[in-house]
Amino acid sequence: MTTTQTMTQTATASAVAPQHPLTEAELDELLNTAMGERGGGTGGTPPGPPGGGGPAATGGTANQPVAAATNVKAMGKDPPTFHGDRSKANTFMNEVEKYLTLNDDVAGFKSPKKKVVLVLTFMQGPEVEEWTRGMLQWIQQIPDESNTEFVWRVFQRRFYRRFTDTQADSTARKNLTQLKMRFPDIDSYIADFEQTV
Repeated sequence: MTTTQTMTQTATASAVAPQHPLTEAELDELLNTAMGERGGGTGGTPPGPPGGGGPAATGGTANQPVAAATNVKAMGKDPPTFHGDRSKANTFMNEVEKYLTLNDDVAGFKSPKKKVVLVLTFMQGPEVEEWTRGMLQWIQQIPDESNTEFVWRVFQRRFYRRFTDTQADSTARKNLTQLKMRFPDIDSYIADFEQTV
């Protein structure tokens, strides 16, 4: 299972039916989990925004969820076109997830069937043509009453099964052996190291 799949499934599971608006601490812990971080930090309350903040600044009242906007049009840049290059599959799906999340309140973007067809429009070329044709036929056979989140999950599983880069581990090992630290660019080296690992 890839990181993108795990994050998507975690976010989906968490976002199904919240009982109450998440507190700041719960949001922070959710972010730690999504980023693969466990614990850490200073052990105390993190500093607030400049000029103060927190409960005292808001009058001690609980935060209210932001109301969904109405008549929203799609925003952001379309994900890059995917031509079947396995080394770019995770990056492609990550860009797709960002685009879909940004446009979550746009009419039609909540439909799992429409989300799948939208992603298929970003997949072009001879390496993906047969696979996208099969996916489109599958979508066309799904009745409206079965247009549930399972459709999106099944699509994601099939996408990763078909396009996962099976050589990613060996490529990462090779890149680690070639990674060199060059002064004064230490931060870049650390970021490259963490990303490769």
